[in-house]
Amino acid sequence: MVSEEPCFCLNSQKVSSHQHQVIPPSMNPLSTRPNRWRPITVFNILVGLLFSLSALAQPTSIESNYQKIDGQFTWEQAQADAVKRGGHLATIANIEEQLAVVSLGVKDNYWIGGTDSNIEGQWEWITGEPFTYNNWASGEPNNLNAEHYLTILGENNQWNDAKKDYSTGYILEIPYRRQPILATAVVQVVNGFVVGATITDGGYGYVENPVVNITGGGGTGAKATATQFNGVVTSITINNSGSGYTGTPTITIAPPPFPPRKATSTAQIVNGFVVGAKITDGGFGYDTAPTVLLIGGGGSGATATATVVNGMVTAITIINSGSGYTS
Repeated sequence: MVSEEPCFCLNSQKVSSHQHQVIPPSMNPLSTRPNRWRPITVFNILVGLLFSLSALAQPTSIESNYQKIDGQFTWEQAQADAVKRGGHLATIANIEEQLAVVSLGVKDNYWIGGTDSNIEGQWEWITGEPFTYNNWASGEPNNLNAEHYLTILGENNQWNDAKKDYSTGYILEIPYRRQPILATAVVQVVNGFVVGATITDGGYGYVENPVVNITGGGGTGAKATATQFNGVVTSITINNSGSGYTGTPTITIAPPPFPPRKATSTAQIVNGFVVGAKITDGGFGYDTAPTVLLIGGGGSGATATATVVNGMVTAITIINSGSGYTS
């Protein structure tokens, strides 16, 4: 009989078995990725089927990448910063999303994207989705001293209302359905000079103005800059028309930062031994093979390694099957 209960973790330190959502890989294969993604240096990638009934493996309804952003932000500053990063303050519409946020290791208070600033007592998510699920701490929300903005508490991961000028970190949510899109454009040449550029796709997910290069076409010297607004490239300005263009040159706009995606996997058990692992999602953004740990299931001693190709986890190899796995 094959069981898929123990939990595979790609991590440099042990992950407790109650975790649900994961911190994704810290690096993307694209060399143009800004350094803002690099601080995530310790992989905490949960890739197993969790056996705790209170913390099931991530369901397909989770469609977002969540991150803790530390710092000192008011609620409005946090939302503005989240938009610059291509997302928004996290919204929590169900228990699965609550567990996804909690699994980031919320040990302090963090802003999330709820407010009743429009109508007292009528809480709304900034995305406009229904505010039907809640996880209020005892006695909350109490609107003490005009508290209209939502935090998740580090002490118990329940919710609390806070004042507008309270400063803390926040939970960033980047929906997968809004993955970055590369912007594209074409240039116009008149009498050998580059005189303009027409955007054919503004792309999505830009957090700063991207670099623009103009190459080919037989000429030299043309230079341009791009401007983005709310993640979309909205204009391209020709700063130098160059000269000698006999054909249409190619204009290349640097790609936006691509959020990484975690890998997922399930373990296979036969007669108390770990005999294999099935990858359910190879993820992307891995620059090196992460360490693999197997925890839970009642046994011990099982070890495995992961293989990464082009930023994706492509295989998990069982090195030691361990013994005594009962579930």
